[in-house]
Amino acid sequence: MLGACGDAAQKGEQAAHDLIAAWGDTTAMRQVVDRLEQEREALTWPWQRSALDRAFSRPLLATGRDSLVQAAYIVTLSPDEFAEVKVGAMVDAFLRGESLKPLGESYEYLNIIHWLGRTLGREQVVETFDRRIDSAANALPVADQMKLYSLSCTPAVLGAALAEDAGRPDADKADIARRIELLRDLYSADDFAAFEQSYRQTLKTEP
Repeated sequence: MLGACGDAAQKGEQAAHDLIAAWGDTTAMRQVVDRLEQEREALTWPWQRSALDRAFSRPLLATGRDSLVQAAYIVTLSPDEFAEVKVGAMVDAFLRGESLKPLGESYEYLNIIHWLGRTLGREQVVETFDRRIDSAANALPVADQMKLYSLSCTPAVLGAALAEDAGRPDADKADIARRIELLRDLYSADDFAAFEQSYRQTLKTEP
């Protein structure tokens, strides 16, 4: 048993170092994770898979780099586990107005998750994560919803999304107008201008 665990751990650790070395080369990154998945599927016992995942995660977490830390979670957790770990804490932080990325905006943190999920072949992780975020937002009052969205999307992305909502035949125009006014208060002048430009441009292109 110890030998089998040690072998799995060695393979997990090597995969982590391979991923770090391949970082930035999206094809090579995907290949590393695909090989790791093949190793995981070849293991017989759950404790072997746990040893593999722990050994893979350890070097990535030790770097302290945001993207590598998120990669450890995305690769080793199931879609539901990842959403369970991330979404509640993220929504709480959003509502406190905290940035989830030390040197940047919260939406950059989300972009890292989206990019990694798609790059590493973990699209289902991203889809489940996004559904949980939307579900959490829908349970909030409108003012808190817009606070969450303003922190989790760029102004341009949010402008396009709100314009798509406004372009629907059953759109609640009063609700859309209220959301825009809330964003006017939440955004800086420059961010609101970027939001407004995107909103208007998207409305023009809506069928």
